[in-house]
Amino acid sequence: MKFSSATIVVVISGSILGAASVRADQPAAAGADPDLPQSFDAAMLTSLVEKPPFNRIVSFEDTYLLTGVAYVEGKPLATLVNKETKQRYVVGQEPNAQGWHLAAASAGHDPRYTEVKLVIGDEEVALHYTDVLQAPGKKSSSSSSGSGRRREVTPVDIHKLSESEYLRKDENGKTYVRGSIYLPTEDRDRYYNSMSSPARDRFRQLVQDARDKMFSYTPDQRAAFAKKAFDQAEAEERAGKLR
Repeated sequence: MKFSSATIVVVISGSILGAASVRADQPAAAGADPDLPQSFDAAMLTSLVEKPPFNRIVSFEDTYLLTGVAYVEGKPLATLVNKETKQRYVVGQEPNAQGWHLAAASAGHDPRYTEVKLVIGDEEVALHYTDVLQAPGKKSSSSSSGSGRRREVTPVDIHKLSESEYLRKDENGKTYVRGSIYLPTEDRDRYYNSMSSPARDRFRQLVQDARDKMFSYTPDQRAAFAKKAFDQAEAEERAGKLR
């Protein structure tokens, strides 16, 4: 293969410029002329080889969505989806195939307050379920504004509910009885679609404060207590007691 003299000059010049740019900020070796390019130090590439920028996710939060949190034998599992590829990943307290693992998880029956913290490499990243509710093409089911998609509420037979329908786990993994499922259809519709956040929070607080009672109650007693707590939350809001 033959090269023209012009080509050789370009290559040599490029090498000199490259070496100069690489070593410009490095001190000259002992006895070397500081005005001339210094020898190339291969150790400078170590960090690039160990942590290549081409494999790095620029923004984990912008790339992945938290789509769910479940507790299996009291241990949290988070499900993520890649926005671009739609591939799903399950992350637990032990590192998965990608090396990711959960540092913390906070989940409740209201998805707006669900959050997980993941360890990705040497970084900790927080993801919220709110992000998927606000993603393009999605609208919050708990929004009471005209722009929000209403949650469809249908009658239920409280005497035929399965445990998966009326039992939930709080952020500490402790099981509790849902109060909203025992509300009359009209009240459940209001709870999910038009009740204010402070009133909903107050209702949940009243129900969870009676955790032990709710476990011992019959379905009818649970329904009566849920109705009482619901009416109390609304009354406190009307009286200006909730903020």
